[in-house]
Amino acid sequence: VGSPQHCSGQYGGEAASETCVDAPTLSIIYITKRPGGYDVLFESLAQQTSKDFELICIDDTGPLDKDSGLRSPPARRAKAVAYAVRLGVPLVALVASKKKVRGLRFGQCNAINSGLVLASGKFITVVQDNVWMMPNFVARTIAFFATHDRDVLLSYPERRVAPPPARLKREWMHDTEVLHIFDPLVDQDPVAAGWEIQNFNNTMTEDIWGHLGEDTVIKTQWFECAACTASWELYAALNGLDEALDAGDDSQEANVKDRALVLGERLRRSALATMGIGDTWNDLGSPVVLIDHHQFESDETWARFERDTNVYRWRTIKDLMEFEEYPVAAPNAFTLSSIRPHNQATRTAALTSDTHGVLSHVDWHVLLPHVDVAGDMMAQLENVMKKRFGYKPEVLFVYALDEQDQHAWEDGLTRALRELRRHFHMTLMNIAHLRIEELPEIDFQMKNTFHFFLGYGRVMGHADYFMRKYNEVINPIKKEKGEQLVRFALMLRGGQHYPDDEAVQLYGALITDSPQEAAQLQHEYPLLHHKVFHHVGIDPAHWEIGGG
Repeated sequence: VGSPQHCSGQYGGEAASETCVDAPTLSIIYITKRPGGYDVLFESLAQQTSKDFELICIDDTGPLDKDSGLRSPPARRAKAVAYAVRLGVPLVALVASKKKVRGLRFGQCNAINSGLVLASGKFITVVQDNVWMMPNFVARTIAFFATHDRDVLLSYPERRVAPPPARLKREWMHDTEVLHIFDPLVDQDPVAAGWEIQNFNNTMTEDIWGHLGEDTVIKTQWFECAACTASWELYAALNGLDEALDAGDDSQEANVKDRALVLGERLRRSALATMGIGDTWNDLGSPVVLIDHHQFESDETWARFERDTNVYRWRTIKDLMEFEEYPVAAPNAFTLSSIRPHNQATRTAALTSDTHGVLSHVDWHVLLPHVDVAGDMMAQLENVMKKRFGYKPEVLFVYALDEQDQHAWEDGLTRALRELRRHFHMTLMNIAHLRIEELPEIDFQMKNTFHFFLGYGRVMGHADYFMRKYNEVINPIKKEKGEQLVRFALMLRGGQHYPDDEAVQLYGALITDSPQEAAQLQHEYPLLHHKVFHHVGIDPAHWEIGGG
C-alpha cells in the first residue's frame, strides 16, 4: 500500500497535508457485502482515461467469527485479484473490514473507515457496489480538485437502471464466490447498452437532473454517495465516518456533510479555515449509473428496510452538534489522523500482501490502536444507537421573506426555532415566490410526512394562505385515509391582526410578538383565549402529537 509521508496538518491533529511518497492522487474505496459486483467495478475502472488512482476493496462477504468479531477473507478473493490483474486495474488491497466496535451486522461506516486507514491518496472516492463509472470519472475528479478548494465535497448525478431480466442470474445472488451476477457480465455502460432507465435518484434537484451530461460542475445542496469524493485531510479532521450510524444503514453521507459544514463554521469563527469546507459540488459531466440492486430481492442481502433507517438518528445528531452536545470529530474507537504518520516498521508488521503485491491481510490491532471513548461520550453513544433514537414529530416552518428581509431573523425568532428543535424535527420552507393576490393553486408534493405546520407572518399573508390551502386540499385526503391530520399554528409578525372565522377554527395556536398583543387578541377574540401564546418554543404536550 505504500508508506505515507507525514507533514503537519492544518486542523491541529496529525493529518498529513501532502500526498504520500509515490502515492496516486486518488484512492477509490469500494465496499460490498453482496455477491457479484466486481464486473461492474473492474470493467469500468479498466476503461478510465486516467490511471492516477489506486483501488481498495473492502469485501465483507466472508463469514463472521462472532468470538473475534472479524470476518474471514472473502472466498472469491483470488479470482477477484486475478481479474483485476488481467484488466490492469491498480488494485492495492482486497480485505475484509476491521472489527466493528458495536453490533455484528454489516456496517457501511466501519467498512469505509477500514478503507480510509489503508488509503494513500490525497483524495478519497467512496463507491458502492453495482455502480458504473464513466471513462472520464477519475480524470474529471482530479481536474476538479486541482481548481477548487481542497475540503469541498464532490458528488456525481445518479442514473438508475434495471437489468434485462434474462441477464440477472438469481441463482448466483447468494453465492459469495461469484464475481458477477449477470450473464454475460457487465463490460460497458449499461445506459449505452440499452438497459432500462428507471429514474434518477429521486432526491436530486432540477439543477442536476435537468442538466445531466453537461460539461460542467455546479455548486448544490445534493450530496449522495453511490460515488462521492472528499480529501483525506477532511476525513481525518472528521475522524472518518461516525460508526454510531452503523446502527442503521443510511444517511452516512448526509452526516459527513453536516459535520464538515459545522467544522468549517467553527474554524471560520477562529480564523483557521480555508474556504469552502463542506461545500457540495456535483459533476454533471460524469454521472454514475447505479444498477438498482435494491429491487432484486426483499432480503437483508439486497434490499433496504424502513426499520433500519437512520433518518431520525442522523437529524437528531445534527441538532446535537449544533447545540455542541455531540462531537464533530466522530467518537470512534480510533484516531484516523494518527494513521499516516506510522513508520515503515509498524506498517510492515501490520500488513501482508499476496504474490501480486495486493494487500491480503491486516493486523488491525497493530495498525489501528484502540482508543477509549470518554465515559460521558460513551453514554451518549449508547443512547444514540438505541432503536428509533431521535424520533420526533415533523414540523414544517413556513415563512415568506425576501433576501433583503433576512434581518427579521435577528430577533427572537432564531432562538425560538432553535428551542423548537429540542422537541421537533424542523424543516424550513420559504414561499416568498407565491403571489397570493393571484390566489394560486399549490402543488403540495412534499417528501416529508408532517404532523404540524408552523407559519410566520400575518393573517391573510403568505404563510396563512399556504396553510389554509393545505387544510382545504390535503387534510380531507388524510382524513379519508385515516391518517393523522396536519395541525397548524401561526407566529404573528408585527402590527395588528384580525383573525377571521376560518383562522379561529384552523389554528391551534397563535404566537404573538409581545404579551400586550397576546392580551389584546384574547380580549377581542374570546374563542381564541386558550390558543394565544407568548412563549419561546412550544410545549409538545399541548398538541398530543404521537411518535413514540
